[in-house]
Amino acid sequence: MSDLRFQKLTPTSNVDLNVYEEGFEFIFSNDDIRNIAVSGPYSSGKSSLLESYKKKYPQKTFIHISLAHFTNENKDNEEKEIEDSETVIEGKILNQLIQQIPIENIPQSNFRIKRTTGTNYNGYWAMGIVAFIGMLLFVLNYGKYCTWINEMNSAVWNYEWLRKFMFFLASPFGWVLSVLCIVVIACLGLYNLLNIQTNKNIFKKISVQGNEIEIFEDSQNSYFDKYLNEVLYLFENSKADVIVFEDIDRFENVQIFERLREINMLTNCRLQQHEEEEKVLRFFYLLKDDIFITKDRAKFFDYILPVVPVLDSSNSYNKIKEFFVESTVEEKLNDRFLKGLALYIDDIRVLKNIYNEFVIYYERLKKIDLDPNRMLALVTYKNLFPRDFADLQLNKGFVHAIFSNKEKFCCKEIERINNEIQELEERIKNSEDELAVSLEELDDIRAAKYERADDGSYWHNIDKTFLKWEKEQLPIRKQAVEDRAIDTQQLLEKQLKELKKQKKRISGRSISQIINRDNIDMIFQITTTNELGDVTDYNQIKKSEYFNLLKYLIRNGYIDESYSDYMTYFYENSLTLNDKTFLRSVNDKKAKEYSYNLDSPLLVVSNLIPEDFLQEETLNFDLLEYLLGSENNKEYLGNLAIQLQEKMQLEFISQYFALNEKRVEFVRWLNKQWTGLFSYTYKGRKLSKEFLFLYSLYSVAYCSIDVLTEMNEEQVFSHFISNQEDFLIDSNCTTDQMIDKLVDLDIKFETINPQSNTSLLTGVYENNLYVINATNIRLFLSFAYQIDEKIIQGHIMTAIMSKKDQPLCKYVCSNLNNTIEIINAMSTEGVDDDEEIILYILNSEQVNEETKEMYISLLKTVLHDLSKVMDENCRDNLLNRHLVDESAENICEYFSKQSLTDVLIRFINEISNELDFSLVDYDENIIQQFAECIQASNKIVNTHYRSIVSAQGKVLTDFSAMDLDEAKVKILIDECKLQMNISNLRRLRQCYPDCVLHFIEKNLREYCEIMSQKYIEIDEVEEILTWDILKIEDAKQLIDILPTTLKVIDHDYSDDIIAYILGECFSEDEFIPLLEKFFLYSAKVQNAIIELSDSRMNKVVESMENIDFNILKKILTSDNIQHTNKVILLCEIIKKYKPDRIKEALIIAGYEEVSKLLDNKTRPRISANNEHKQLLNALKDNRFIISYEFNEKSGIYSYTRSTKKRNDLPPEFL
Repeated sequence: MSDLRFQKLTPTSNVDLNVYEEGFEFIFSNDDIRNIAVSGPYSSGKSSLLESYKKKYPQKTFIHISLAHFTNENKDNEEKEIEDSETVIEGKILNQLIQQIPIENIPQSNFRIKRTTGTNYNGYWAMGIVAFIGMLLFVLNYGKYCTWINEMNSAVWNYEWLRKFMFFLASPFGWVLSVLCIVVIACLGLYNLLNIQTNKNIFKKISVQGNEIEIFEDSQNSYFDKYLNEVLYLFENSKADVIVFEDIDRFENVQIFERLREINMLTNCRLQQHEEEEKVLRFFYLLKDDIFITKDRAKFFDYILPVVPVLDSSNSYNKIKEFFVESTVEEKLNDRFLKGLALYIDDIRVLKNIYNEFVIYYERLKKIDLDPNRMLALVTYKNLFPRDFADLQLNKGFVHAIFSNKEKFCCKEIERINNEIQELEERIKNSEDELAVSLEELDDIRAAKYERADDGSYWHNIDKTFLKWEKEQLPIRKQAVEDRAIDTQQLLEKQLKELKKQKKRISGRSISQIINRDNIDMIFQITTTNELGDVTDYNQIKKSEYFNLLKYLIRNGYIDESYSDYMTYFYENSLTLNDKTFLRSVNDKKAKEYSYNLDSPLLVVSNLIPEDFLQEETLNFDLLEYLLGSENNKEYLGNLAIQLQEKMQLEFISQYFALNEKRVEFVRWLNKQWTGLFSYTYKGRKLSKEFLFLYSLYSVAYCSIDVLTEMNEEQVFSHFISNQEDFLIDSNCTTDQMIDKLVDLDIKFETINPQSNTSLLTGVYENNLYVINATNIRLFLSFAYQIDEKIIQGHIMTAIMSKKDQPLCKYVCSNLNNTIEIINAMSTEGVDDDEEIILYILNSEQVNEETKEMYISLLKTVLHDLSKVMDENCRDNLLNRHLVDESAENICEYFSKQSLTDVLIRFINEISNELDFSLVDYDENIIQQFAECIQASNKIVNTHYRSIVSAQGKVLTDFSAMDLDEAKVKILIDECKLQMNISNLRRLRQCYPDCVLHFIEKNLREYCEIMSQKYIEIDEVEEILTWDILKIEDAKQLIDILPTTLKVIDHDYSDDIIAYILGECFSEDEFIPLLEKFFLYSAKVQNAIIELSDSRMNKVVESMENIDFNILKKILTSDNIQHTNKVILLCEIIKKYKPDRIKEALIIAGYEEVSKLLDNKTRPRISANNEHKQLLNALKDNRFIISYEFNEKSGIYSYTRSTKKRNDLPPEFL
């Protein structure tokens, strides 16, 4: 019991407040929030939440008023209870409130409150009263006392202190002290009397001369007012911050909330009037969400704090686990059952109580070895349906009715199965009796009947017969025809056999096994009728919200026929304790462990019937060992085999096999009875590999080939053996027998232990009973070839093929593709097989393309002759990896079969050495075709493009390529593979403009020869004229052909070409710019420019402002300029230049005498001629002279000089 922990049903105080804490802080920080609802379903944790808050904030004072109310199932007084509920609630509130408020806080309360007063309190008051009376008597008889004292003999005083005290009282001071004590005691008594009267009103009336007077009367208080005032007084003086009303919603009376809200308001008003510090009394209502049907609750409460339930059907499983984990029982409970149980329980208190009761039941009954799951189910049922549980103990009630009517349910189930059996038997019989062999033949029968139905006057009657046959008989016959199929027949027979098995076992089924989808509603709607005919419908059970849980517990067998064992003790009463216990476990369907020791298996078997061996409780090692050794128990063994198969009792099988007791007999018997055992266990991975290995080994060793063949369903058995590396290490069979069985099973070992039996290994090798893989290839190279795989790494296939007569070589050749795949995986460092082997593999049709591709990717050997490789894909892969000689012959070979593909292009481009196509031993036509393709291809790198074109390319007279790279075009030009003609020139101008000049440069002479005015282009000529290689004759020829003028400025022409251009096709718009750049040119060009000036003097004069004076001087000194043109220039100079410049120009031009006119010291003689006249007019117009006239006598011009200087010249000429 030390490991058990019970769960209390009271609220806990360790809840994580989290967001609720902020909610409470909001409530207490707002004084106008006074009526607060803490809402949530029952058992959602409302009380625990409040307790946790109180624990964290102890400075807050809470008073709890719990209004527990439990509904009585007897509804006779329901209406009266509703009417009186408000009065009852108010009474409960006042009763609980009074009892929780200290009496000191409510001294004026008229409600009687009994409190235990201390003995000291009463003792003090008794002593005070006695002292008061004694002192009063003393004061009244003081004289007599003094006389008495004085008369007494001194010998009377035995004690000195007594004598002194008595004489002190007789003194005046003692009398005064006594009077003072009387006054003090009287005042205290009067004070307490008045206080009691004020608080308790003990003297309500006094009578004076027959008249009654009410003491401390408050004429304004009526009875109700007194009651209300009393309530307000209690709340006001409760000294609490919060009044908590718990379970007030259970009365389902909404009016009480209105009264409490009114009281809260009045109480807080009084508190505000009397309290110095403002204090607020808050009412907390712990209630469920549905107390108000409409939205009124939001109007009534000042704040609603919702509580998220700590438990519902979605998380109750976690709580159940949490409870049971603390106990040692948790590991014995079925997790699936707990999850199913959790779906129905949503009340934490119910869950805790179920746990508490289960712990007690379990501890009391665990010695009986009962099922904890069923015990928990029964405890759950007891908590949720306590009355029915009590009835069950008295053999009555709903659950008892279900189990007591089990036979009735079985009969209905048997009836259903009989109907299905009958239907199947009819279908089988109909299929056997049906004459039609196909649906087509049946359609012919229908057609014939229809034709017979349509034959004259009786058609109407016959037609009804036909329609009836078609409706009733035809579907049956169609079904019969379809059922005649072999597969369908076997299926029907199998279904019939299964139904008969079900019928045979139906009576032994539990109620949970009888319940199914079809009868579940009928079973749980059960009613009972007593001898008087009274019907009990159990509606109280069926209406319960937990009724579905009860159905779940019964339907899943957690509450079954053995329920009585879980409700009371079991006493031993057997002849042999072990055997009796075992037999009882069989009857109770509560299995013992397989190794349970039986004292007398023979006696146990004698107490069992064959049907008992269909249930798992009969699984026992001692029992099976006895049956295997007995020859008279075939029926028992047969049923046991059925059980093992149908219930998949694999754990029992594996454990018994491991015992090694009668293992051979067990394997033989089980394989005959259940041929699909091995297949099932292997597919489902139900048993260990060690078991499967030993079981398969024993099966092969001791079972016949017929049994092994049946076991090898879907080749599962052979597949498993094929994967057992150690299967050949040892064998209990002879080698021939073993090999024969392995051959019949078509075994193919994946791996074989090298330590295997030599004879078996030889048999496997010679019969090819292995899979070709890396491990087996290594094994048999070592075993048969005596070769270490490490030595032949890289050329394994060459080694295998070196011995043609070996089984491995033959096996490999018949499985070449698989072998190459394996070798590919083995050859991590590459393959360097002989070229003969490589060609054999690559040309083999057995090997698929993927495998060849992988093989080539590993190859290191370079093939010399590509023509020996027939597979085009292999050729591609070989070229991609440069595994063929980089020769012109191999390139042509590939091209001849597959043309110029991307693979070939990439192969050529990746060749690092220079290709030599000058001497190629191959078909000339192919070589030419290849060269032509190369010439038109952009994909070949330029170095190999040049070498191929140079060696094998032809001269193109009509170049038509439009998208060839310019670099390739230039190579064609450089290698003289592009003839200079108008067609090619125009193609280049159109498609390759950047290559035109290069083409012309390489063929300049031919260009000049073929060029005419029709095809010449000015841009080309302008560029050509700048070339140094251009001869002057060719240049003049091109210039002469041009139909337009040429410009020379900013063109790098030679002086001869410029001079020729200026003389032949000069552009007029360049004349003035040439004069401006006159001195930038050579003397030859300058002379050509001056010659141009003679005929363009007007332009010179117009642009004189931009022409250097030295250029004008050159013009004036030139012999190529006519004098008339010189005069024109001089006239303009006179007009625009200073005298010094004018004088210099006149002298240079040969008019020295005229220049002297500008010198006042001389008197020149100017002869009369037209030139001098023009000059004199110019001088006169520009006021260098005033006038002049011709002197006929002397034949010269006379003139008059100007005495004033010319000052009206433009500034730029001054």
